[in-house]
Order: sequence, then C-alpha cells, then structure tokens
Amino acid sequence: MPYEIPNTAIDIELAVESLDRLYLHEHVVTEHQERLASAIETDGTLLDPIIIDRTSGVVLDGMHRLTSLAQLGYTSIPTARVEYDDPQIAVERWVKLYDATASTVISTACDTAGIDIIEAPPTEGDPRPELYLSGDRYLIDVPLNPTATYCDRMHTLFSMLLDRGHDPTLIADSNLEWTGVADAVAIVQPVIDKELVVATATRGIRFPPNTSRHIIPTRPVGVNVPLKFLSEDHETADQLLTDFLLDRTIRAIDRGDVHDGRVYDETLITFE
Repeated sequence: MPYEIPNTAIDIELAVESLDRLYLHEHVVTEHQERLASAIETDGTLLDPIIIDRTSGVVLDGMHRLTSLAQLGYTSIPTARVEYDDPQIAVERWVKLYDATASTVISTACDTAGIDIIEAPPTEGDPRPELYLSGDRYLIDVPLNPTATYCDRMHTLFSMLLDRGHDPTLIADSNLEWTGVADAVAIVQPVIDKELVVATATRGIRFPPNTSRHIIPTRPVGVNVPLKFLSEDHETADQLLTDFLLDRTIRAIDRGDVHDGRVYDETLITFE
C-alpha cells in the first residue's frame, strides 16, 4: 500500500508509479537532465520523489528526474501523489533572468522562432510573454492560445538562447527585486492555470522548461529511495517503500527556512 504522510496540510501519499501512466507538462534541458541521470546512477538512490496529480497522472514537479530514470532504463518512479484540484496548491511562474549579453541574440532567436517583438505596454491579463530589455518593456507577440503554437515557438526561443550559452537564472515571479537589475534581460511568461496544465500534458504537448512554478503546501524531500526498489513489481515496491519510511523519523522544515541552500515557500517534510 502507498505510504500516507501524517499530519500534512494536504493529503500526500508516496507510491511507485509506472512511467507510462505519467504525463510531462514541460520539456527538460538535456544537459541538466544528463548530469542528473549520472548523479542518480552513481548514488543509487532518488533523493526526492516527483510530484504528480493523483487523478490525471500529470507530473507537476520532477520532469528531469523522470526523464533521467527513463534514460537509465527504469520503468517506474517514486511519486508523491496529490489532488491537483486542491485550492491550497497554487500555480505561479518563473522569471527567466539572463545577463546583458543575451540582448545580442534575442532578436535573432525570435526571428528563428517566428516571433515578433513589439513595443506595446504590457497590460494585466495579456496572454503574451513580456520581455524586459535594459529597463525597457516589450511584448513577445505569441499568445498562449493556441497552446501548441505557443509551446513550439517559445521552446525554440529558449533553446536557441541556451545553445548560445545563455542559461537563465530562475527567479520567483513574486520576487520583484530582479526588475532593478541593471541591463537585465528577462522573459516573463503568462501564468498557466491548472486546467491548461492538465489539458496540454495529456495531449502530449509540453511547455518550455521551467514555465510553471507549483507551490505545494507540504513538499516531501530527502526521501532517498533506493533504486533497487524499482526493479520489483508495484505492490512489492510500495511495501518496500512503506517499510523503508516507517523506519525513519519525520521532520518538518518551516516555510521560509533554508534547505540545501534554497529557501522554499512551502513546509518541507524530510525523512531522517
């Protein structure tokens, strides 16, 4: 049986799922994913379970982990199942912040992706990405609908920037300090809602990497699931996982505290 984490803000259960039942809603960055696959193989464990919607099988967080395990030949993965329609689960967005030198390739990348940059003041609710270029604001003229076109063109844009050596820093949209960075180049995508996440993923369409930022009120980390569990059938793997977790102590890390050098907007649950 799945392991139910006690005393959490929302219902979360840890269980092993087949990869073929799950849907990614974002692309991965190949270089990052290959490094992660190497680290997972060396460690022989998966540090954090991916987070999935129990109902649809859409992966909310953990695209690189899932793709890494698939690359290593595994057909299942440890997951934290949640009910995505729980109003306590929020979808926000990441701001992609680049250094000033990215400004020299933005126009070329947009031309290649078939995207126009227009000098129009962004307005609240506009379904197009915003571009901040050395303090000036523009619109990247590719609306969120139709979604397939949006995903294809924006993925091309971000891939070209990455290929030219521009790996963005991800900043929470709620952190407004980035707007004061001198000569910053920033791309702010429109917020996507839960319905669009599920509808897009289950159609086999993926947003660019790091489009959404899911806020889960309670997030399990540091589970360190041995990969050898994944060689068993699901019933056995779930029992091994449950027994493994029952032998450990649960510790909560409050929202806003630092864990592994990162500040989370969620309460973390670790197993020690």
